[in-house]
Amino acid sequence: MDICKSKLKILLSTIRCSKELNQWDHLLEYANSKGNTNPHLVLESAWRVPNWALMKDALSQVELSCPKEMAWKVNLYRGYIAICHPDDHHLNMIERLVELSSNLAIKEWRRLPHIVTHIHVPLLQLSVTLLSRSIGVFLILSTIYIAPPTD
Repeated sequence: MDICKSKLKILLSTIRCSKELNQWDHLLEYANSKGNTNPHLVLESAWRVPNWALMKDALSQVELSCPKEMAWKVNLYRGYIAICHPDDHHLNMIERLVELSSNLAIKEWRRLPHIVTHIHVPLLQLSVTLLSRSIGVFLILSTIYIAPPTD
């Protein structure tokens, strides 16, 4: 039993280090390897590689088993697909997904202890991501809907 715990600790440490080193292609390969499928890791890795089709498949798997505390993250990934998937642009959904992710994250934040600890970090990172995505959406939509000047 101790050997299994040790192997699991090493594996989780390796995954964490690979994320910190931005080795997303290796993580994606590992997450998709035979007998080792991890849709959460596929989802997290696929959008960074980017592999939009694989990300969309992983998202559909994760949505089915996602705890409600992580619903904000699912909507965040939906937003990435709505913006970046070449065959599946849904720019009209982005504002709604940003708002939904924000509201779910705020509800989750209120559920956490009042003293800020490491458990708050993902939600703090999300707030930065949502802000930058909102700015990006504004820029994308402004280039689409603002007519170019005529000479």
